[in-house]
This record gives sequence, structure tokens and C-alpha cells, in this order.
Amino acid sequence: MKEEFLHFIWKHQLFSHQELTTTAGDDLAIHKAGIHNEQDGGPDFLQGRVKIDNTTWAGNIEIHINASDWFAHNHHKDQSFDRAHGETIPTLSLADKIDSRVYTQYEGLRQSLQWIPCAKQVPHVDSFIKTQCLERVLIERLASKSNFVLEHLSATGNDWEAAFFRILARTIGQKVNADPFLQLAKSLPGKTLKKHRHDPFQLEALLFGQAGMLAKPFEEAYPQSLKREYAFLSNKYSLQPMAPHLWQFLRLRPQGFPTIRMAQLAKLILNSHNLFTCLRDGGDRRQFDDLLTVTASSY
Repeated sequence: MKEEFLHFIWKHQLFSHQELTTTAGDDLAIHKAGIHNEQDGGPDFLQGRVKIDNTTWAGNIEIHINASDWFAHNHHKDQSFDRAHGETIPTLSLADKIDSRVYTQYEGLRQSLQWIPCAKQVPHVDSFIKTQCLERVLIERLASKSNFVLEHLSATGNDWEAAFFRILARTIGQKVNADPFLQLAKSLPGKTLKKHRHDPFQLEALLFGQAGMLAKPFEEAYPQSLKREYAFLSNKYSLQPMAPHLWQFLRLRPQGFPTIRMAQLAKLILNSHNLFTCLRDGGDRRQFDDLLTVTASSY
């Protein structure tokens, strides 16, 4: 059995959820499996959520054949796992939770030469079941999106502008950097951004500095200036920067780099006051596109 099979099992939750407990004997419930990290580095699943006894934990999830692989793979030396260093890591064993028939089906699909591995099985599925599946995933997707909005609306005290900014930032981060961009938006109070929304230099200093991207030494004059400005602003507003290793650049095209996306976010804040209100009270789709179309600063 390979680790990829366990990734498949966890991603699709193809195991028994009855009486789940950690290896320490604590009750465990899985609320969100997380997003499969298909990059070369970092945890296997991002943004997962589980409940252990009476405590809900949100974070990354690592999958291994054996618990000892944590050290065999040198995760204890990897900055991507810094949050777990020095902590007791709750562990779930799936050894007696997976039906052996699932592995047989998995291997059959994996070794299939068809463009879509299960293509030959689709005609044998009843049309009623297909319709039900499509309707279910549509409803689940809409419910997931609306619950996500309501969650952030509640967290911001029903402030639609603040909630929209968080969701917008997460969207700008795209799939790979969605979570760090959301964390960045949460760490910057809306009042602070509004005070400096007319100054592009200060906006970039706040965003890049808070993202932890100004911590290293620079030779160029502009990032040096941003670093000095952020030092002043972070002291003024008691801001704590994020860890820079949270940002992913691997396998991204340059236009998708978080640095470029962050500069675009700064320009969007600069160009738009009360963005949610503008979109809500605006006109047609073309006006929305014009409002959200920005370019990064020249540097």
C-alpha cells in the first residue's frame, strides 16, 4: 500500500466514521477533510477541521503509512510544519476503518488506461442516481459558499465591508495561497487600512510587511523603504507579521505569485472605497469587471 492511496481515502472520506478515536483514546469527529496539497512541499491537506473531545481544531493534516514516517520524512526539521513543533500531535489510525474492497477498486481505477478511469462504469449508473448526485453537489456547493460568507459576517460583527474584504483577499490568493491571504486580511483591521487607503506606498508597506515578506534584508531602495515604513506602522498599530514560509510560490506562474497578487490587492483598496457597497449598488457586469480590473504597481 502506498501513501497516495491513503491520500485518496482521506480526500474522499472512504472509511468508517463510527467511533473514531485518536491513538490516545480521545473522541474524534471530522468536520472538514481539508484541501489536498498537490505541491512538492508542506502538509498533505490544508485548512482541515476536526473536533477532538470538546475542542475544535483547524489546521493542516499530514498522512503517513506509519507514525514513524514523521521523522523518517524529516518533518520535524521542516519550517512548513513549524506549528506542530514542540506539540503533541493527535493521531488517527485508519488500519481497521478501511474496507479492503475499496483498495481493490482503487487499484482497478489507477491502472485503467481509459482517459477517465471510471468511464466504462458510467453507462451502468441509473439516470435517477445521476440526477440526484448532480442536484446534491449543486446544493452542497451553494450551501458551502453561503455558510462561508455567513461565518465571516458573524466574525466581523455583521460588517459586510470587512467580511467582503476577507472573502475577496482569499479569492485573490487563488487555491494555493487562499488560506494565507485570508489570514492576512484577518490580521489587518479595516480601520487601519481605511486610514491609509489613499497612500499606495503605505498600503503596500502594510500588506507586504504584515505578510512577513519584508523581514529579510534588501538591496533595492524601494523594498528598503517599505520595510522602514512597516516598522513604523506595525509599532503604531501593534501589528504582528505572519510567518513568510506560509506563502507558496512553487509551480505558480509569475502572474500568480502572491507578491503580484498582493500588489494588485493594494491597488484595489486604493481605487475603491467601500467596495462591497459599490458592487451591491452598482450597475451591470461590465461595471463590476472595470471595478475589479487592476494592475500591480511598477516595482
